[in-house]
Amino acid sequence: MIWPDDYLDRVLCADCLNVLRAMPDNCVDAVVTDPPYGLTDLSLDKVTGVLRAWLNGEKAQVNGHGFMGKSWDAICIGPEVWREVYRVLKPGGHCLVFAGTRTMDLAAVALRLAGFELRDSIGRAHDGGQAPLLAWVQGSGFPKSLDISKQLDRMEYQRREKAIREALAKAGYSEVVWSE
Repeated sequence: MIWPDDYLDRVLCADCLNVLRAMPDNCVDAVVTDPPYGLTDLSLDKVTGVLRAWLNGEKAQVNGHGFMGKSWDAICIGPEVWREVYRVLKPGGHCLVFAGTRTMDLAAVALRLAGFELRDSIGRAHDGGQAPLLAWVQGSGFPKSLDISKQLDRMEYQRREKAIREALAKAGYSEVVWSE
């Protein structure tokens, strides 16, 4: 592919590492990316293995599947890709990276190992907003033990029952038997 003609106004379906390696140094003004989050259930042993590989300049290998059972999401993007992103960025260029809250720590390490300086964050994360990554924070709605519509119905039923009991007591009825 010829830079920049074959890259402009195109969607490239390819391994990003291969595409990045074909690009010349200092040719990109900015990168905005939402890479795989590495949502595999990573035990401490697996995380240690990933970090050890990265520190040794190797690509981390993790057995497992991440989002929707896809193997490409078994671990977040490692320093080998971020080094290429760093290489193609022009001096002073910025890279805006989305990261999942469960693996944003690994994403930050990978970026740092590639040479990036982590500066700012947008939004709040587990650390009170100090993380220098843009992270999706997913909520799962109400607590699993509470169905709000049933709770509201129950509260209304209790309010009505109390009003009825008070009215009956005022009318002289001492005992009321309720049947369902």
